[in-house]
Parts: sequence; structure tokens; C-alpha cells
Amino acid sequence: MDFYNGTKDLKVDLDIAFQLFSLAASKDHSEAQSMCGYMLEHGLGVPIDLNEAILYYQQAVIQGSASAQNHLGFLFRFGKGVEQNEQMAFDYFKLSALKGYAAAQNHLGLCYQNGVGCMSNIALAIRWYKRAAAQDYAPALNNLGVCYEMGLGMSIDEDQAVEHYKLAFELGNYTAAFNLGELYEGKKGNHLERAMYWYKQAAFYGDVPSLVRLKLM
Repeated sequence: MDFYNGTKDLKVDLDIAFQLFSLAASKDHSEAQSMCGYMLEHGLGVPIDLNEAILYYQQAVIQGSASAQNHLGFLFRFGKGVEQNEQMAFDYFKLSALKGYAAAQNHLGLCYQNGVGCMSNIALAIRWYKRAAAQDYAPALNNLGVCYEMGLGMSIDEDQAVEHYKLAFELGNYTAAFNLGELYEGKKGNHLERAMYWYKQAAFYGDVPSLVRLKLM
């Protein structure tokens, strides 16, 4: 992982990272297989090849890889390289989520919230968001913030919404900064200075809705 993430002594080198993951994958290392799939899916150090990515994910899933289950779920959810299948997406997310994989727990929450591959159930959505949030998974913290702000499956609590949005932003979720801007601009007392501050935070990271909102203020 050193060449993938970089360290104090090693620069990121995705070409070498893929070679090393590929070598480990050939020896049936399930997480290396999952990483090869992810790099091929997103064109990291190698050209995008969804067919090859899916093969790697499937090899990893056979060995029970939670990350590969989550990645396959995402592909089926959006029909990326495969025919869209919401039920398959839900099933893969659930398998991964039950193993404690935070991203899958968040995806499963979204499925329950929006009725993707299952009946809509906001209580179950919140349960899975909370499990992912307990692992400091930023998108889940943001989603919980939305639930608190909108009163989805719970009483409206704008203070809790602010707290969750701020935690999500600190962990790298910039949509949360936009959500804070909207909350301060509208529901939470029309605090325009605070709203502008958070829109600027999101805009700094390229959030287009925040850029638009700043131009209109």
C-alpha cells in the first residue's frame, strides 16, 4: 500500500502499486484482488478496464472480501460495466455491511432510505448510517446530518445536524459544508456570514452548487 498511498520516504507511484497488487492477487490475496479491481475501475495507474475490474472483484468476492462486495454493489447499483440490477446491488452491499465495511453500511443505508432493492425503511437507513458513522465514515455523518435537519425518521434537531455536518466536513466530505451553508442561510436564523463561510469552504474544494450560491449572495 505504500506506493498507493505514499509515505514520508516513498512517493505515490500507482504504476508500481498496481504491479505489486497484481503480484499479490495472482497468489490469491483477496484484498490485492479487490485493489486491482478498484484501480482498473477508476484508471489509477492503468487504463480503465471495467471487464477486467469485475473479474478481479469476483475473484475477491469468492474469498469473502468485503471491499470487493461493496465495489460490485456499486457497479450493479449504477449499471457500470454490468446491467443495472438494484437487487444485486442491495445484496452485495448487505453482505459487505454485515462484515463491518463502512462504505457498504452507508450504501445500504441509502438503499433503505430510497427503496433501492428493498422496501423503503428510514429506521433501518438510520441504523446503518449510524454504524458507518461510528467508524468516522464522512458520507454517513453527512447523511445523518440530513436526517436530523429534515426530520427523517427522527425529530428535527438542527444542532445535531450542524454537529454531524461539521464532523463530516472535518473528515473530508465537502458536501457537508454546502449543507451547513444552506442550513445557516435558511432554517437556522438566516446567518448570512456563517452561510457564506461554509459555502466558501465547499467552493474551495470545487463544489459547484456552493460557487453558484456565492454568486447569488
